[in-house]
Amino acid sequence: MSEPLERNEAISVSPLEAALYDEAMQRHLAMTRARVEGLYNLHRAVFAEQLVAVLLGAEVVEDPANAWDLEWRAGEGEIVRVQVKASGERLPKHPTAPPTKARWVVGDSRTGWDHHRVPEPGPAQKRDTGYFADLYVLCRHTGWSIDAGWSFRVALAASLEPGVYGERDLDRLGIREVLPGELREVAARVVEHPGSSRALR
Repeated sequence: MSEPLERNEAISVSPLEAALYDEAMQRHLAMTRARVEGLYNLHRAVFAEQLVAVLLGAEVVEDPANAWDLEWRAGEGEIVRVQVKASGERLPKHPTAPPTKARWVVGDSRTGWDHHRVPEPGPAQKRDTGYFADLYVLCRHTGWSIDAGWSFRVALAASLEPGVYGERDLDRLGIREVLPGELREVAARVVEHPGSSRALR
């Protein structure tokens, strides 16, 4: 029984050649970019997290199993936990299909992990089912170019009941569409006035 264990130990500590690792990583990054620019839903959604983080000045949580996507210190206040949802108009598998209507699914979070990434790393804590985020940023992407066609809607998590929301639903709630340059100001306003989730332009 010792031989397999010794082999496993040797494999676990045997590093890849630097050139091999670098080439594989470069290919991975190139393919990831191609998939983002190709508007594949999963990769577009992950890109949306980074885009919102840049616009807000927030940090993306590294672990995708975390109970929220971003952590944002709005002004001098406490850290705001942000959940990013993305809805794309165009799908590469259906290039000739009519534009897809905006659709965001909001619901009680399943169990997830809180890694306390900001301000200091700490031990992961498992969370039970329920709302974990303080703020939702609902992203909409239109057109075929990933570097254009973005808009956003901002709402306190506690203000949205679990369900599926379209643009008209959010309009009725007064949660208006804002452009990239307006996102940070609107999000700060929503956080500063928790009695209302309305982000009126």
